[in-house]
Amino acid sequence: MPGGELGPGKIYNSNLYLVGGRLREWNMDIIDISPVGDDPENMAHAIKRVMRVADCVITTGGVSVGEKDIMHAVEKILDAEHLFWRIEIKPGAPNLAFKYAGKPVIALSGNPFGVLVNLEMLVCPVLSYIARDDSILPEVIECESASDYPKGGTRRFVRAIYRNGKAEIPTDGQRSGILASMRGCNAIVEIPKGKEGVKAGETVTVRKLRTSVR
Repeated sequence: MPGGELGPGKIYNSNLYLVGGRLREWNMDIIDISPVGDDPENMAHAIKRVMRVADCVITTGGVSVGEKDIMHAVEKILDAEHLFWRIEIKPGAPNLAFKYAGKPVIALSGNPFGVLVNLEMLVCPVLSYIARDDSILPEVIECESASDYPKGGTRRFVRAIYRNGKAEIPTDGQRSGILASMRGCNAIVEIPKGKEGVKAGETVTVRKLRTSVR
């Protein structure tokens, strides 16, 4: 946890605060549980326990194809209803969704900016539907890009600063493992699949991040 000693091969649990902070901005009640180790049985037990009172469970990490990517095994242990695995976006492509006890479990990518994109694209619409509250959904607009951005190909989401009717896309700090570069950003720009980057002056689709809905 942040504030503790960082051991060899470890990273700080920034995702806990990223997810928790975003859910609070959406006025969701959070049932806080401790991090669960890389053990499918323990994770399955944690999901069973929290589902007694939760409407939705959100996890981060463990959804790709490595030895420690346990969420596929968790889905089998729970005998859950599979919904999907992976979506064609960058960042945040590795993600898994299934239903247990009639409720959604959304297992997000472990990379911090991938988590943020998944929260906006996957989690927010689900929670809006459950809560019957459209006010948490992002405002989607089209505006002029104030800067160039070179990458494209796959459908891509990049952090941006929306101001004075334009979207400025920082060229540094766009990697999915970096969260600090979100400081000062208030929007996400979508680059459609097949489009090779963005040129200044072009029209782009922007999702304005709601920081307070009440």
